[in-house]
Order: sequence, then structure tokens, then C-alpha cells
Amino acid sequence: MEYSIEPMGDRSVLIFLRGDDITVLCRHIHALDSHLNKLALPGVVETVPAYKSLAVYYLPSKIGVNDLCARLSELTKSVGNDAAETARTVEIPVCFDGVFGSDVTEVASIHSLSVDRLLNTYLSAVYTVAMIGFTPGFPYLLGLPERLATPRRRTPRQLVAAGSVGIGGSQTGIYSLDSPGGWNIIGRTPLRLFLAETEEPTFLRAGDIVRFQRIDESTFDSIKKLEL
Repeated sequence: MEYSIEPMGDRSVLIFLRGDDITVLCRHIHALDSHLNKLALPGVVETVPAYKSLAVYYLPSKIGVNDLCARLSELTKSVGNDAAETARTVEIPVCFDGVFGSDVTEVASIHSLSVDRLLNTYLSAVYTVAMIGFTPGFPYLLGLPERLATPRRRTPRQLVAAGSVGIGGSQTGIYSLDSPGGWNIIGRTPLRLFLAETEEPTFLRAGDIVRFQRIDESTFDSIKKLEL
């Protein structure tokens, strides 16, 4: 696999993979991130995975950039795409009814599908958390069926409720906080994806396998009460 490793400022380097299959690249990044964290190299303080890159933050007083890049190069060449074999599988309950799925009818119409057919297709897919970004805890998910890819809304909303499940282009994701957003909202989960007061504040992490489970409004309300 082709790759490059370049300094990114004076305390981090970026591993960048090249290739056409974003799913393969993303799995390799997750595997690399997992191995690197297990290796616990002296001086490495944090890693941040994305679709086809991995940022590695380090302390120059503990490890030199040349030594670090050499170690990372060896690891990048030796690691396979085995992260999925040990990845967590997380079930996310989602209500698609009423105000929770504000755009679901429009999205179904765009693809000439019934709402039930749209949701059955969406729910049958298995998703992978490619990266966390946009807002703390927001998961960008790979795995959206190609036939459901939907352009972002022309005019973003000023406020999208936390927990909203959306489709933006060929990606799907979950809004972790109340925020502006331009994705098409098809449902909402009662789960809290970002809890600032906890030791591990993000509910999901890069590399997780996600399956969505359909629930009704009554179940949504019951779970929501437990989350408060």
C-alpha cells in the first residue's frame, strides 16, 4: 500500500494512505491506529484517525521526529486490514417517525422508494465509524448503500437536534450535539453520543461497527428518560 509520512507542525506527523477504495484505506487506518496504541511508543501522546490518514501527536523531548517516522513507516508496512476482526459492534436505536424523520419522506421520493423500502434498505446495512469529527462525538459512517446517497440540503438548518440521524451525500452520521447542519434528517436516536463529564466522552469511536435498530416513539421516550 502506498503511503507518505510527513511532519505536521513541530509536535505531530501525518500518515497518509493512497488508493481508490476508501473502505480498504479506512480499515487499514483503524488497524494501524489500534496497533500503534497497543505498542505505546514512548513520547506518543495521541492519535487521531480519519478516512485515509492518521495524525500522530508526540513529545519532541521523548522521541525525535526522524525516529518516530521510521517506527511509523515500519508499522504501516507490516499492519494489515484486520481491525474489523476485533472491532466493537454497537446497536443504535432510532425512531424514524413524526418529527424525528423530518426529511425521510422527501429522501424516499428522491429515490422513487416508499418510506418503508427506504428504511429497510438503510437498516439492512452494516456501518463502520470512519472518524469522529465536525462536533465532539459526531460519527461519520461508511457503509451507506449507494442507492441511498442523497445530496445535502441546499439550505442548512440553523438547528439540528442532538441524536438526529442524517444522510449527506454518500455518508450517513449522527449529530452528537444541537448544531447547525445541512444533512437530510431521517430519524433520531435517544442515546447521548457525547458526555463531557465522563472519562471516555464519545459514545462511539473510530473503527466501531454500527447497526441501527428501528424503535417507535414510546420506546424512544423510555430510553430518553434513562439517558437524562
